[in-house]
Amino acid sequence: MANTNKIPTFYSDFRRRLVNFLAKVFFSGRLQKNDNMRITKPETSIPMKDESQIPNSRIPVSEEESLIEIQNPEILNVEDLAGKNEPVNTDICLELRKTEMERDFRQWLNELSEIPRVEFTDDEPDIYSFYEELCVLRNEVRKGGRRNHDVLTRFGESLAGFQNVLVDIQNRLGQADARKKEEELLANKRRFLAVIDVFERMGRLKERLYTPPKKKLFKNYGNWENVWNRFREGFEITYSYLENLLKNEGITKMETLGRLFDPGQMNAVAVEYTDKHLPHMVIEEISPGFLQGERVIKLAEVKISKTQGRV
Repeated sequence: MANTNKIPTFYSDFRRRLVNFLAKVFFSGRLQKNDNMRITKPETSIPMKDESQIPNSRIPVSEEESLIEIQNPEILNVEDLAGKNEPVNTDICLELRKTEMERDFRQWLNELSEIPRVEFTDDEPDIYSFYEELCVLRNEVRKGGRRNHDVLTRFGESLAGFQNVLVDIQNRLGQADARKKEEELLANKRRFLAVIDVFERMGRLKERLYTPPKKKLFKNYGNWENVWNRFREGFEITYSYLENLLKNEGITKMETLGRLFDPGQMNAVAVEYTDKHLPHMVIEEISPGFLQGERVIKLAEVKISKTQGRV
């Protein structure tokens, strides 16, 4: 990835001065081979420009550095030694380089008023790193999606099992309610059958009460006839009360005469072969049947017709 940071002027100037120092040390070492080596001027003179034409050609020197040079006359420039054609001492040359470098460095420090602010710019986005992170994020999302799917699947299975349990409980409650209702209906049926049996017996007896006994059975027939009539009236009142009681419970008498035989509501106890009626028609009711709504409480006992020569 490309580095777009700009190098501040502060560090650029320092690097330039460091390179100059290293170059001076390197070339000063090559100026001598031994202690007796001399520096001679070149035969051909190098054309030099006038210092007045070169701006800032000479670095200003502080008063302290000028005093150092005055107090130490042995520290001279390399050009002065070459001009005098004298042997160069290695220590003197090295000290000279150090002094020059120290002077330049002090001058640079004096000119430096504040530490420049270093501004670093953000690195340019790397498309490959971005794609890598995107792939990692996609994998994490897929893993999270699979985990969520597994959790939802198990939750759905648990809900399905719970729903099955609820359906089973509901079915059992329905069956229990049906059994309870059936038991209640059966118990009511037994009680109603007892009342219906009494009601039928009273109905058969009621028909006979309309015919009083013969005179010869009673000495005072006139008084007995009055007692008989009052007894019949009381009996009819009791019969009507039972009839109203059954009606209030929704129990009604079944109509069977002239209907086609229905084994769900009737019980054929007699058969008459005749051509006057259609086969399997109810021609006589021996014992009435009773219904409670659509439910049969008591089967009717009837006589049905059959055609001659047919079973």
